[in-house]
Amino acid sequence: MTALTGSAAGLADSADALITHADLWQSLGLELGQIPIEGAAASVEVASANLHHARAGLARAAVGLRLTAEVLQRHSVTLADLQERCDDATSLLTEARSRRDRAIDRRRSLECHLRDCERGGVPYAMLQPVHAAIEEQVAEERAASVAVESIAADLSKLEFDYDSLNEHTAAAVTALAAVGAGQHGGAGGVGASLATSAGLLAGLFSSTPTEAPASGEYVVGPPRRPDIPWDEDFVYGSASPGWRDYLSAAKWKAQAEGAGLVRADLDDGLAAYWHYWDNTGEPFAFDYEEAYAEDDGVRATIEAEIARAQAGADRLIAEQGAQFSITGGPNPSGTYPQTENWQKAIGGHQVWSSADIEVANGRATMTITVHAEDYYNFNRGQSDIASNASDDENGRFAEVGWAKGYPQSGSVTRTVSWTVGDPAPVIESAGEESRDRAGGTDRGFSEDRPDRW
Repeated sequence: MTALTGSAAGLADSADALITHADLWQSLGLELGQIPIEGAAASVEVASANLHHARAGLARAAVGLRLTAEVLQRHSVTLADLQERCDDATSLLTEARSRRDRAIDRRRSLECHLRDCERGGVPYAMLQPVHAAIEEQVAEERAASVAVESIAADLSKLEFDYDSLNEHTAAAVTALAAVGAGQHGGAGGVGASLATSAGLLAGLFSSTPTEAPASGEYVVGPPRRPDIPWDEDFVYGSASPGWRDYLSAAKWKAQAEGAGLVRADLDDGLAAYWHYWDNTGEPFAFDYEEAYAEDDGVRATIEAEIARAQAGADRLIAEQGAQFSITGGPNPSGTYPQTENWQKAIGGHQVWSSADIEVANGRATMTITVHAEDYYNFNRGQSDIASNASDDENGRFAEVGWAKGYPQSGSVTRTVSWTVGDPAPVIESAGEESRDRAGGTDRGFSEDRPDRW
């Protein structure tokens, strides 16, 4: 990054040198213009005017390059800070997981000891200290599990921020390299290259937000995944299984297996449910493009987000000019999925968007990615839409440590265009699905759970 800053400063110095030459030529032109040579004065006046415009462009380019260099320096510091925070969060996550695992091992050992004592006829009163020790370990497990979930969510956001900033910094490096290459094209080439590239970079980086925008807001800058909290009613590993839990698990797994044989339309809901039983908590990617094609509710949610982003972009055109990027805050899915498959797979979820906008001849074109965020789990006291089965049964499997909730995400990309000032969308093309990093929010409903098939 130091070399990059030096390169930018060197380009700015080159721009200053060209400005000085332009001043000299302009001064010379004024003097020559006073000489009564036929045609000479007019030619010099034209050349002087051209040099004047070149000087102004070079001055703007020099300012843009210096600004870009300063921003890249700040980004270098931010990247280093994010890397350090990621490393710290990783260490904390490892420590919290070890703490949780130790508590689980101690609890299981105590439970084994308790069963041996009970089979040996030890009076209940004498086993009170063992019961108390088990409850203590359960509380320790619960606290450690909450810490693990919180730290993992923080780490996921830090990693996303690091990757996003690193990507845009790399783009700036490439653009600056292109500016440097323009020096070989002569003064005119340098001026055009510097003015265009440095101006774009300065606009991009000077407006990069430090925090993701709030719900319903759209700001200029690269994609920034919002920090969306979720709840968890059934704390992982907070209880010990009983014989009823084994029967219940067998029942639910059998129903899911049967549904896989006779309900091909529930493929996404089943995939999400089995990942819950994978018991890893690892991020999961769902096919949001398929959801758009199959479910009217999902389609309405995506189109509403595109319309919001389009209106936000249209408001920014006057101050941002011909080319800029925006990122938006989270919005709840306004329309609940209509099909049982997508009710069970994602249900109510959150969406946010990022987009690139170009404006030419009064028309704006926006390439937008709508990101869907969700957290798959179960809500106490609620039930499934299709079967009315209680969420409590499946949530219990997380409490006993057999299944685990997880973040999941997907995205769709579209290109829309409109007349500036009249953002009525015309969807021109549908892009390939691009799955983003996981993370998200609780659905806020439990009816979307794959409770019965």
